[in-house]
Amino acid sequence: MNVSLEKDIIEGMMPGSRASGRPKMNWMNNVTSWTGLTTEGAIRAADNREVWRKIVYDGTNPRIEDD
Repeated sequence: MNVSLEKDIIEGMMPGSRASGRPKMNWMNNVTSWTGLTTEGAIRAADNREVWRKIVYDGTNPRIEDD
């Protein structure tokens, strides 16, 4: 058992077992799929608050474009 709650949350550690057959997803995998960035790119973007806010805003407020 880890001592750091923050580390457990970031790594997606949950007590108990998981049903077989479903691949394990963690928070960072979700962030990279939502943003389209690599893990390193997402970490670098998060270092700059303004850039990260724009990424989050664009991801949560999709634009509806007419064709």
